[in-house]
Amino acid sequence: MATASCSSFVDTASTLTNYARLGLATQNELPQILRELLLIKEPPHLLEAHLKNNSYLSRNLKAHEWNIIRTVRTNQYNEFDVPLMYKIIRNLNLVPSPTQGWDSPTPPLSSEVTEGDDIERIRRIRNELVHRGNTNVQDPELANYFSVFKDLASRLEISLMLSNREFVSKMENAETCCIDNDAQQLYIRRLKELAENETQLVKSVSKVQKDLASLGSKITGTVSKLTGEIDEIKLEQMEVIPKNIRGKVEEDI
Repeated sequence: MATASCSSFVDTASTLTNYARLGLATQNELPQILRELLLIKEPPHLLEAHLKNNSYLSRNLKAHEWNIIRTVRTNQYNEFDVPLMYKIIRNLNLVPSPTQGWDSPTPPLSSEVTEGDDIERIRRIRNELVHRGNTNVQDPELANYFSVFKDLASRLEISLMLSNREFVSKMENAETCCIDNDAQQLYIRRLKELAENETQLVKSVSKVQKDLASLGSKITGTVSKLTGEIDEIKLEQMEVIPKNIRGKVEEDI
């Protein structure tokens, strides 16, 4: 329907349609690459146990992420999004670390092409596009993005020993397929919703952190006050008890 293949690339595609193409790649093709990687490197029936045995993930996965994880036995990795899959791949050490390390301040260089580098690229590009805001994508920019997509798709096909062009052909289709107005609006709306949801999540986490910091400050103040009161009581005991004893001794005499 919306993404039926065209015989040739439409050079006059609008900048908004180009943005929708990036939405298609971001929401469908990039996540699917990570799902295939997980199916190969982390069998679904083992996932929950491995996560619970991982000291970092068992403590830091959010409630909604655990809800998704519980679907893995019936739906495999179909419900998993890029942020969750990245977190799992990284912390279960399913691929070697990127050349510059995970979540480095500097994006992978064009010469850095390990599995870890490409996983890092997928996460960064996905986040960049979701939070881009600007819906106008010129043809040269679109071509640059899809050049990166096709290159990393080709490398991961080889490293995962998958069929030749299994990922690449889907990227080519996303770049050149016919996208009708309904599909265009769908991909754009989903990008907007993802950005809004993640922005809200960041705000919620920030609020919780501030509340915890405020609570910690109050607790510290209360503890400090109680400590001071206890010290005063101890001091009074040191002064009063000896006097009582002395008075009793004097009475006995």
